[in-house]
Amino acid sequence: MNTFVLLQSRLRWINLPGLLVMALLQRLPALNPAALGAELTGASPLAAVIRSAAVMAAALGAVNTMVGATPLVPSSGTATAFAATVGNPVSVFYTVNGTQTPPKSWTLTGSVPPGLNFSGLTGPGSVNVGSLDLSGTPTTAGIYNLTLQTFQFVNEVGVGSPVYSYTVTVTGSGGNSAPAFTTQPGSQSVTVGSAVTFTVAASGTPAPTFQWKMGGVDISGATGATLN
Repeated sequence: MNTFVLLQSRLRWINLPGLLVMALLQRLPALNPAALGAELTGASPLAAVIRSAAVMAAALGAVNTMVGATPLVPSSGTATAFAATVGNPVSVFYTVNGTQTPPKSWTLTGSVPPGLNFSGLTGPGSVNVGSLDLSGTPTTAGIYNLTLQTFQFVNEVGVGSPVYSYTVTVTGSGGNSAPAFTTQPGSQSVTVGSAVTFTVAASGTPAPTFQWKMGGVDISGATGATLN
């Protein structure tokens, strides 16, 4: 069969140079490159290029559409975000669809919520796993923005997926947050018999209460933000 006629019957909506056809062989899951290469005959340079691409794709089992429409698929939440609560354990697994072979490595940038990790990553870095795992128990409320990307081979080698923007939102348990001092009482020097006032401030939900001590013993009635 004439090479041009065969190519038209296979890809009648394009008329591209050989190099672009090679790229399409990796991106079109409906096209069987091995079968197409076997059917092509003749000494046409285009036929030789396609046969070579078909043999290479069949031998390597290249990741298909990795640079194309390859969605991120989490076991929980959405493809762009996950919500967690302080004190509640988390376990989410991430894969990608649209590839002939599973990915072998991932990279991460951005902020990871304290108490959580992505397959051991608590900050920017890379890890050689097929399925990425977000796990742990979050300790600090906040909004954490990061990016994820996966690769065909280990150590970020081979075809890479799109870069996925991802957000982990951590809320306080029941709307509560741990108390924390925002203003500590400062040391003062005074004359004997003079009055002195110490002041303290703290944040938290519900609002913190206070108990002043002296020598490790509660000072009676000293339960406000100031001590005179």
